[in-house]
Amino acid sequence: MKITNLPIKSLVILPELSGRNKKEISANAKALAPMMEAAGGWDEAQPGQIFIRDGKPHLLAGFTRAAACEISDIKTGWFAEVKDDPSSIRTACLRTNLGKPISAFEQGRIYTAMRDGTNPETAEKGAVILAPMEIKTIAAETGYTSQHIADCIAIFSETPEIGELIQEGKVSSGIVVKARQLVKADGKRLAFLKAAVAEAKRDGKECATMQHLKAVQPDFVQLKVETPDKPKDDKKTAENGDTADKEEKPAGEASEKQDKPSPQTPQSTMDLGTPEPARPLDTTETQSAILTVLLAHGIDAKKADEITAALIGAGVTFTSPF
Repeated sequence: MKITNLPIKSLVILPELSGRNKKEISANAKALAPMMEAAGGWDEAQPGQIFIRDGKPHLLAGFTRAAACEISDIKTGWFAEVKDDPSSIRTACLRTNLGKPISAFEQGRIYTAMRDGTNPETAEKGAVILAPMEIKTIAAETGYTSQHIADCIAIFSETPEIGELIQEGKVSSGIVVKARQLVKADGKRLAFLKAAVAEAKRDGKECATMQHLKAVQPDFVQLKVETPDKPKDDKKTAENGDTADKEEKPAGEASEKQDKPSPQTPQSTMDLGTPEPARPLDTTETQSAILTVLLAHGIDAKKADEITAALIGAGVTFTSPF
């Protein structure tokens, strides 16, 4: 594979190919810039990727490093050229990502485009028209489960207000999926998630998790109350001949009625619904679960991210009853 040293200014940079929003790229670049500057620039052993379209190099991998170069005034970077294949290009960020996992929201953006295909009416002149894909086909191409694909699309399709909470890191993707299952109305679901965010703040946390969602759930989800069975009609029982307890018993033998404990008023029970069977967490939920545990044990954020990435790469999964 050919590796070329190119001026950063010569690159066509399309943020939608990065799998990250501008805020995330900027924050990551600020953290990376001092390290690249100390290393003397872009490491040739870790090239980014470009593809050539209309005679111009388009950035495909290395978005954070390119942004860090601009911060540190590094003029050039190393890039490997790959084929201009629109189908492969739109999922490249899922395969080439070497840092933090791509968020479920940004994954949803990619999967939605794959599901819907290219609209010929809005496509640029000369663009390749990609056909719509079924969820199961997207799952097979990306290596994720169909449920994960559907969940990410649902998260990306959320209302703008909820999408803002996700992108600001105030709610985890897992609780957005759960909130959608519990509350169908958009306005009420937004209030539900905002209440979870407020609960997280009281707990000293910046991002609401399942624990915070469950804490405020009774205020938004109607609980099912089971009514106890009515006691048998004594008169009807007597008519059926069940009067043995009234007969005199031999000395020393307690009556059947005396052996029975005095009846207690049954207590109403509240049920949150039929419990769902335990299910494997998807990649995003697993990432969130690992990070939560590590941070709770006092491990700093950077180290926690490194450990999480290693575990996700090793295929670690968890099962959740919630």
